[in-house]
Amino acid sequence: MAKSIDLGMKMPEPSVTPAQDAPEKVHFPSLYVDSDEDLSELPDSGTMTIQYSVRSRSKTENDDGARHSITIDVTKIVDFDGDAENDANGNSSDDGEANLDKLAEEEMESRKSKTEEQE
Repeated sequence: MAKSIDLGMKMPEPSVTPAQDAPEKVHFPSLYVDSDEDLSELPDSGTMTIQYSVRSRSKTENDDGARHSITIDVTKIVDFDGDAENDANGNSSDDGEANLDKLAEEEMESRKSKTEEQE
């Protein structure tokens, strides 16, 4: 069974007066992906399955509690599916499999051309 980890952290908004109860804002970590492959087929939001490798882990404890952090290398996007019926890229959520097939085909073509260049 797949597990899910919610990465949202509640952080208080800065307030003008410290006596006010500051509303909490949810903060999410960022993941930057840099690739030779065309990433324009990925929907603006949705669900993604990735392969990854952990580079480092850390745990910091202080008076406010413990903070955990992890650095991962994303090695491959295995699957994705968009949330909205039509996202900003013009993809429908039903096109996830077709988009994944297209990405796989482009990767194979790229590898083939790199192999031919080396010969």
